Amino acid sequence: MSYPDITLIHDICEILQISEHELLTASEDVEARSAERLAKKYLRLARTYRLVQYVLYGGAASVCLAVDLFNGGRFGWSLIVLASLLLAASFTLVPALAPERMGGVWVCGSFTLSLLLLLGACAAYTGGSWFPTAACAVLLGLGALLLPFVLRRIPLPAALSRRKALLYIAAETALLFLLLAVIRLTTSPGAWLISSILGILLAEAVLLLPLVMHQLPLPEELRNHKAAVWLAAVSVLLLALLGWSSYISGAGSFFSNDLPIALICLALPLALLVCLRYLPLRRSLRASAACAASALWVWLAPWGVDRVLLAGDWLTNNHYDPLHPYNVDFSDWVSAPTAGGNVMVLILAALSAAAVVLAVIGLASRRK
Repeated sequence: MSYPDITLIHDICEILQISEHELLTASEDVEARSAERLAKKYLRLARTYRLVQYVLYGGAASVCLAVDLFNGGRFGWSLIVLASLLLAASFTLVPALAPERMGGVWVCGSFTLSLLLLLGACAAYTGGSWFPTAACAVLLGLGALLLPFVLRRIPLPAALSRRKALLYIAAETALLFLLLAVIRLTTSPGAWLISSILGILLAEAVLLLPLVMHQLPLPEELRNHKAAVWLAAVSVLLLALLGWSSYISGAGSFFSNDLPIALICLALPLALLVCLRYLPLRRSLRASAACAASALWVWLAPWGVDRVLLAGDWLTNNHYDPLHPYNVDFSDWVSAPTAGGNVMVLILAALSAAAVVLAVIGLASRRK
């Protein structure tokens, strides 16, 4: 006769067991009812699937534990079977139990934990002492593969959600240091641990420190000097590694040989940084200064290394002569040392020519 009161629609639909759409359109909503039936069928299948796995995994674990306890009077090989069942369940049962959108994280966590339990059960059964090393190695490898996926899925604070790469690098570095420490304590005593840590930090500083500084909230006075901070960090770590290596070897040559040669090598990147970043000149003039500094370093660095070796009583057959650099001889391109020296002189000449050309271009543009 008329449309019902809007406040009564919900109660009418409950009594008639129909949807609001069916009441207002006076027709059966076939698609909605089909979707509802499929949803109920899926829920029944999911419950049955979980129940079957409970029975299978629980029955297998119970039988193995009972047989092992009955035969040996204690749990032995059955713990390995139990850990293996947990490992399998992490792929088959855990996804069905995990919350929505976190299934992958739950699978990664349960798989890692189950694998560690399996390694621990094998180590306990065989009586080996390799479990700490194996566990740290597994965590390091799985972290390298799974941690990027986990960091994208788990909810992080706003300050950390923008620095996931930094979290990944820090976690993997900590796991690598932990693995080295465990190896040092369990299998291979020696003074190599600090050398390894310094070497790893040096390599990470060279490759990853720019990315780390990009994600770190640096103070204002350092934000515009990231290249200088990077070079300073790399230099300090390099000198620390050389000093520690000289100390543990007992050579005592750090201050006489290692440090001066390292400073000679670091002079080139320092000169390039100053020329390209801090000289108050035009770009072409800064490039000219960088080429000139590179040419000067290519010319005089071997002479400086030769002086250091002579001061440290290192005998060398051929001393470097700056007036005859690299024993250049363009008539001989057969002998490997002479050919290499010829190439270095050509590089020196090219850098010098580039410095002159760039200086002329810079001065001309400045006049204009």
